[in-house]
Formats: sequence, structure tokens, C-alpha cells
Amino acid sequence: MKKTFTPLLWALMLIFSASLSAQDSLFISEVADPGDEWAARFIELYNAGSEAIDFNTTEVHLVKQTNGGNLSDHQLVGTITAGGAYVIARDSADFRSFFGFDPNDDNGNFNTNGDDGYFLYTGGDNTTGTLIDAYGVIDEDGSGMPWEYEDSQALRAGGITIPNAVWTASEWEITPADVVDFTPGTHDTTKVEDLAAPVWEAGYPKIENIIDTAFDLVLKLDETSTVYGVLLLSGQPAPTVEEVKAGTGAGGAAPVTGGSFVAGTQETVMTIDENLVVETSYDAYLVAEDDEAVPNVQAAVVHIEVTTVVVPDLLLMADFENDLTPFTQISIVGDQDWYKSVYSGNGFAKISGYAGSAQDNDDYLISPAINLDGSTDNEFSFDNAMNFSGPGLQVLISTDFSGTYDSTSVVTATWIDISSNFAYSTGSYAWQASGAFDLSAYTGNVYIAFRYLSNPTDGAATWEVDNFKVTGFIAAGSDATLSDLQIDAATIDGFDPATLNYVIELPAGTTGVPPDVTVTATDAAASINTVDATDLAGDAAARTTTVTVTAADGTTTQDYTILFNPILEVANLGELRAQADDTRKYVVTGEVLLTYHQSYRNKKYVQDATGGVEIDDEPGVITSTYDVGDGITGITGTVEEYNGLLQFKPTADPGVATSSGNAIVPTVVTPAQVNASIDTYESTLVQLQSVTITEADGTTEFGNGDNLELNGVAESMVLRVHFYGTTLTGTVIPDSAHVTGIVLEYNGAAQVSPRSADDVEELTAVVVSTDAALSDLQVDGATVSGFSPALLSYVVTLPQGTTVVPTVTATTADANATLDITPATDLAGDEAARTTTLLVTAEDGTTTKTYVVVFQLAVSVGNELFNMVSVYPVPAMDKLYIDQAQEIRTITVLSITGAAVMQVENRGSARMTIEMGSLQNGIYMLRLENEQGSGLVKVVKQ
Repeated sequence: MKKTFTPLLWALMLIFSASLSAQDSLFISEVADPGDEWAARFIELYNAGSEAIDFNTTEVHLVKQTNGGNLSDHQLVGTITAGGAYVIARDSADFRSFFGFDPNDDNGNFNTNGDDGYFLYTGGDNTTGTLIDAYGVIDEDGSGMPWEYEDSQALRAGGITIPNAVWTASEWEITPADVVDFTPGTHDTTKVEDLAAPVWEAGYPKIENIIDTAFDLVLKLDETSTVYGVLLLSGQPAPTVEEVKAGTGAGGAAPVTGGSFVAGTQETVMTIDENLVVETSYDAYLVAEDDEAVPNVQAAVVHIEVTTVVVPDLLLMADFENDLTPFTQISIVGDQDWYKSVYSGNGFAKISGYAGSAQDNDDYLISPAINLDGSTDNEFSFDNAMNFSGPGLQVLISTDFSGTYDSTSVVTATWIDISSNFAYSTGSYAWQASGAFDLSAYTGNVYIAFRYLSNPTDGAATWEVDNFKVTGFIAAGSDATLSDLQIDAATIDGFDPATLNYVIELPAGTTGVPPDVTVTATDAAASINTVDATDLAGDAAARTTTVTVTAADGTTTQDYTILFNPILEVANLGELRAQADDTRKYVVTGEVLLTYHQSYRNKKYVQDATGGVEIDDEPGVITSTYDVGDGITGITGTVEEYNGLLQFKPTADPGVATSSGNAIVPTVVTPAQVNASIDTYESTLVQLQSVTITEADGTTEFGNGDNLELNGVAESMVLRVHFYGTTLTGTVIPDSAHVTGIVLEYNGAAQVSPRSADDVEELTAVVVSTDAALSDLQVDGATVSGFSPALLSYVVTLPQGTTVVPTVTATTADANATLDITPATDLAGDEAARTTTLLVTAEDGTTTKTYVVVFQLAVSVGNELFNMVSVYPVPAMDKLYIDQAQEIRTITVLSITGAAVMQVENRGSARMTIEMGSLQNGIYMLRLENEQGSGLVKVVKQ
């Protein structure tokens, strides 16, 4: 916690009203985050009044605020007795397993991790009710604050009998604790008299961050206290305890500055910046007094010496708030790269070589050229954080790197490893200041690189880098910095002479002349050259204005860049996914539909006809509330990939729903379809029908974070219980089911996550059809004569002269069967060329049937007596057929020489069959005869 040291004494007020007994006597008595078991977390309330409070008639809400952002409301039910406690657990079953009895209530959202606040309201929720008690500060993230309780017990101090709407440190005792240290359901209001004076924790008080006219005073004590202090010029007599409390030096002398403030068991940082002079020595005198009714004051004054210094110039600053610039990422080995990431509103450079497992990677993050000739006493520093096991972060320096940012130039340059000169994070993403590295041994241009390595043997740690700074004292005449940088006559937000690269967002649709850039050099003798952006709709180079400052010495230069980024308009989520540039902001102009939302990181899943996306809103930017089926128009934000899943980070609240009650119909898919096209289905609602779950055994239940094997006919995929605390958790895993859920992606692997137990429709048995029959077979839109599902082979006669192969279509008897049609290729060819084949595969994936349609051309007899007769196939093989033959009495087969080789009599049949198998291949004539005459037909046997 950081405050400004002033001469005023902080005043804390108790705020409460007296309209209900709950407002007089009900308060939060304990907040629990056991260090050894997160599942045992709970919140305890206490009724210090003489009457029971019935929550069914007295409306009381407990509201949790996550990291100072998203609010989760819970209305209390039941009764709390007079002088009794009321426990709300994260989960009833877990609580019972740890403490042996049932809590009064539970809520899966109350899964606190040490930095979430709790607030008690009567008469309504946080928007309509009255705040009566608070643990924490509204809209404040508890990390590093006096009320942080990670792995600890926050217990209301004895003697407290009324609620307090302002969190007050003296009312709470926060100590590290495990499950065994908690006794939920009981609360002792007896006040223990404190007769001991406050004691400074080891190493405190101390001085940090000394600059030209300010420094930080860092405090930590064993109890909440008022700290009195005075600052005197060095060498003046030391004041007494009473004089420090009075705010004077010895004998009543006026101090440089002085006053009092509250500090306690959490580290408190006070910035002392009143009346200080550069390069001057001071003596700080401090004394602490506790907050008992009869205060206990320290017997002796603490004395600390401090001297202000001349602050070096900041030559280069990279905070990675917008992107990686001015650094450049170069990958030598592997698919994982350095990228810009954000957590709790802070941007930083990040890399992890883990993708399902530790991968081989060698990646550099390289600074721009840093010229050291125009300054003295140069040094650089950075902050770093890490997690997981793997090779350490390397810090390298080069004097011969060419400045060409490609892999060849990087590996051919000489890089000196200076990693051992810095302090590094020990894990858990804890930030660590590296300490400064002296650059006095270097001249000219140098390049600093952060090198990341990972491999399957040593592992893949995650490393983060932030606040890279190069400092030094700029020599006279070599100052090439700007003192001001303005756009349209207004200084750029966050302008700093050492920050060289800026990104300026412009309204959507901006395409005109770039904004007017005006600059002022720190040294009036320096010269400036500005090259304006040329095309706001172009690439990054075209959208960039570059300002080059040349120092008075004529050689030292510095480039400042301003990248203009108009917000990009996309009509739908498909266009958003297709572009997905993590350096730009987007507005989706079309309406999207909400399919699911959860309190964790305020995540929402939305989709339209073109795709879906996960909205990750950890800061709580979207304040409007929506229900599933609501339409939302104009979502605005940036995109980022997290383990392969595209996330949309909102930057504005889109406002009230533009429609409601829209039906969300899941797309019916198979695991094979999802696996083959994850991006098509990612973040959309799908249904996988008639699937089995490997882990089902009749008793095993779904658990938070489970990854289960979901089996379709041909492939499997992961069913993940990604949404914690829903009705799905704790239900028995079925053997088979229709599973509905949101499609997720994790490092290239598809997952589906049900939203609740309703999304898993248990089936009594999975019946996989073996039906491979057709229910209809058509040629050019007409059902084939004589079609029957059991008949697999058909002959279709076509008019003489037909050359275009007819279109064959069919319908499977089972809708889940698949059909593959191979058309005939040549009606004048052999039988194989004249055959269309239809392969039907049943739902079981193995049972098949093959139907064939053989096309043949009719042959005209050439005699009016027989003009209705058709002869086929031509050429013939074993059999020759004659249709419409009822007028024919005799058919004689003649050789090419005219000799009769076969004769067939007809007794009125419409179809005659000539057995040609015994005949040699060649040309034959058929003589067709009846009472009125005869006709000849030429046929070929092959």
C-alpha cells in the first residue's frame, strides 16, 4: 500500500445505521483461506444482538468482489440466532469433510483467494441495499493491501459487537493458518486487553527509492498503530518521543516535514516528498503508538539517515503495455514465441515453451540499438517473473549485432552472457527486480537480449519481463530526447522522454489525414525531422509517424514513433477470427448471441452464424447484464490467444441487450468433425449425439477440471469440466449420452465443456445402426423401375444416341448412414464404364452395401414391323436381351457369312434372352420374324 506522507492525521469513521436489528448487530466475523486446502474456504457471520435474525423476512445480501472488479451477489436464507454464527461455505460437501458438520449455506462463487472483498448489505443487493459491513475496500484489489488474507485467517477482533461499513485494520487479526487452526461456527467477542507497545518487524522501518526530492519510507509492525514522524536536516539534535508525537524537532524546532499516519502488519509505503532538496542529508525520527483505549507507545524513537541524490536520465524505457516494441522477437528454434501479455491491467513480455508438453525452443527478445556515447554512468535493469520448471532466463549483450532482426544475424553475432549479474523470480509468477547492471565498460551501440530456452528434458518454464530501463547522465550537447510530444495540440497520454514508441487509437472508420504531430526537443539546440504517416488504412509502416531528434553535437540521434491504429470494424465473428491481429482493437458491428456466462473472469461465450468467441473480461469492463439468448451488438475490444483459444478482451461496455429470448440451437457434430476443424467450432455451442464416456463406471462423478474421454463412432475427443461449480459437478458420469457444450481449444486439442447437468442427456443404451440399405434410387429424378431396398443391381436402358451419363441420386434408409456415389464414365464403353456404383456405409462404420446401375443403349431394328423392339447390350457378352418382343415369333442368329448358328422361338413374351456365351467373339446378325415379315439387327459379341 502506498500513500503520500502529509502532516494531517488520518481519521477513520464507523458508518452504520439503525433501521433494522441486522444493521445494529450483524457483521462478518471471519474470512477463511486455509493455506493447506483451498477447498475448505468459508465466510462466517455473527449476530451480536439479543434477537434472532430471520433472513426470510429481513433481506440480507453478501456480495463478493473479485480483485476489485466483478461482483457476485448471494441473498442469505434461514435464520441466525442471537449470539450465534452463520457459515457460508464454498462447497457444503467439502466443508463437511474438513469440519465435520454442514454449513448454513454454500455458494461456489465464494472461492476466495486472499484478495477478494466481502460486503454485507441489508434491504437489497449492492445496487439497492444499504452497506452495513465490509471486509476489504470496494473497487480495490486486495493483493498487497493491508486486508490481504491469502493462506490466512482474517478474524474479527474481540470486543467488536457492531458492523462497520468501512474496513478498519484495527478490527481484524490476519494470521497465516491451515485447516486445523479454524473453528467455524463459533466467535469470541471478548476483548483481550493489550498492554504491550507496538514492535517493528525485522528490517523495518527502512528507506527505499531515494531520488532527487523524494524517498519512500517503508513500515511494518506487529499490530495496527499510529506512526508519528518528523524529518530534520542532518546534524540537528534528536527529538524525544513526546516531541516526535507533537510533530517538532528537539526543543520545539520546526521540522522539514512531519505528521502521523496508520500502519500495521502489512507493509506500508509512505512517499516523503514535501520540502526536500536534491543532494541533501536528512534525519528521520519515528515512533509508533497502538490503538488501545489506553494507548501503548514505544519507549524510544527510531532514527534513520537519508540523503537525496541527483536522478540519472532515463534513456530508454520499455513497459510492453501496447506490444513488444521497441524490442523485437526472433525465433531460432520452435513454434513458441515471445509475445505481449496482460494480467490485472499490466502489460509485459511473456514466453512459455509448453504446448501439451515441454517443446524445444530457442527465442530471443532483442532491444533496439542503445547508444552509450552521449551519456555517462549508464546502467540497465528490468523486472522479471516466472513459474514452472525449466532453464533459466538468459540476459545477453552484444556490440557487433548488425541490427538486422533475423535468425541468421542473431546467431552470427557475438553475445556475452551477463545473466549472473541479476536477481530472478523464484516462481509462482512473483515479480522480482533484477538490480542494475553497470554499462560503463561499453561504448557506442549495444544490444540487450533476453534469451529463452526449453526442451523436453529440462522442461519449459514461463518467463515474463517488464519495465526494462536504461539510465545515465546525458552529456552536454548530446541530448536527443523530447520534452513534449503532442497530437492535435494535446500531449500524448503517458508521454515520457525515455519512451520511444507510442500507439494511438483512433475511432473506427478513421481514414483521413493522420493527426497533426508536434514536438518539442529537450535541448533547444537539437534539430527535429518528422516523417508523417501516409495511410491510416495501410500496414503498420504506413500508419506510423517517425520523429528523429538530432542532438546539438550533430551525431547523437533518437527516433520516436507514433503508430496510429483506427479501431477496425468487422461485420461478424467470422471476420474477427479471420483477422485476429492482437495489436489492433475491433468492433463487431453485427449482433452476437450469448450462449453462456460465468463469474470467473467475467467470461462470456457468444456466437453468430459465422463463428464464436470467448469474451475474457477479468477487469469487469462489461457492466451490463445479459441472459443466455440475449443479442449483443457492438462488442469492442482486442484479441489474444491463450493456449490456442482465441479470446476477446473487451474495452467498452456494449450496453443493454439488443434482443432477447433468441433460441440457441446447438450444431450437431461428431468428434471427428470437431477435431478436423477446431477453429470452425471454437467457442460455439455444439451437440455430440450418442457418444460414450470412457471413465463411466456407474459411480464416478463429474469433478471440476476433469478431462474425460468422449468417444464417437470414428474418433474421440476430450470432455472437460471447464465451468466450475455448475450442477454438472457431482453428478454420476453416464455410459452414453447426447452431450451439449461449448467447444474449447487447449494447445491444438479440441475439448467440449457442458454448461450444466442439463447439457448431458443420458441414454439408456447406445444403439448404433447397421442399416446400409437405400430407401430410394433415382435416375434423373425418377425412381428406378422395380426398385427394392433388397435388390442391389439394376439395368437402365437409354434411348439410342444418348451420350450424357444420367444423374443417379439415392436416399439412405438410416439418416446416419453415409453414401458414396461413383458415376458411370462412358455410355459407349464396356460394362464397367457404363456402371454407376453406390456404396452405403452404415452408422456403425463397418456394415456396407453396394448398389449398381448399369446403363445400356437401345438398338433400333430398322424395320417398321419391329420399331418398338430394343436390343441390348451392345456389345453383348454372355446374354443378349430383346425388349418389346411380344410380336416376334422366331429369332435366328446368323454368322457374318449368313450361316444360321442359333434359333430361338418366342411364345408371346415381352422380353427374350439369347444365350451368347457359347458363341465366338465377332459380328452377328439377328433375323427377327413374324407372320407379316422379318428384319435384321447387327450385334457384336465380345
